[in-house]
Amino acid sequence: MLLQIHESVGHPLELDRILGDERNYAGGSFVQPQDFGQLVYGSPLMNITFDPTIQGEFASYAFDDTGAPATREYLIKEGVLHRGLGSIESQERLGVKGVACGRACSWNRPPIDRMANLNLEPGTSSFDELISTIERGVYMESNRSWSIDDRRHKFQFSCEYGRLIEDGKLTRTVRNPNYRGITPQFWAGLTGLGNGDSWQMYGTPTCGKGEPNQAITVGHGSPMAVFDQVEVFGGDA
Repeated sequence: MLLQIHESVGHPLELDRILGDERNYAGGSFVQPQDFGQLVYGSPLMNITFDPTIQGEFASYAFDDTGAPATREYLIKEGVLHRGLGSIESQERLGVKGVACGRACSWNRPPIDRMANLNLEPGTSSFDELISTIERGVYMESNRSWSIDDRRHKFQFSCEYGRLIEDGKLTRTVRNPNYRGITPQFWAGLTGLGNGDSWQMYGTPTCGKGEPNQAITVGHGSPMAVFDQVEVFGGDA
């Protein structure tokens, strides 16, 4: 889920990508300026927050590198896109609401729009309760590889480990399960979320962006998530 949030939510919501600043290097975004406030990004269970203020997360701070105070904000609330990942400059250029996310990797690099702590908020179900609702599915862990187009629209992810879910129970192990999807359709299939017990914070020190490249820390929190109507393929029983 760390990588799923990062690639299919974080990067396409960066306002400088939407403006075209990253198009020649990392690509653009399927999100358009007029989508803010009205695009249904996912199911009503989808609540994505930007929150650098949480203590102990991988990308926590009180102010971004432009001096803007960090605050907890909903980017997506009940499935609807509300604001983007854009610092003050990008907000002015695009005319949409953003967040305090102007960050630089060093003194000799300009602050640009970057993810920080971007989290999928938890639901109310336990792990066992979620599994018990599934007649047939695949439980997956540990990303193995990934691919996504330069507009962050179509993707394919592979995992190292999986188990079949049959009649509400975890059964046989499968190896290297894969899945693919299209971003809004995939998140529209979000049908279940684990509670705070399954919510975990993950981070990476090497999110790259910009020319010259800036590697920076980002963090993503997520509970266990259940998706319906996902194309799953590959894997060895």
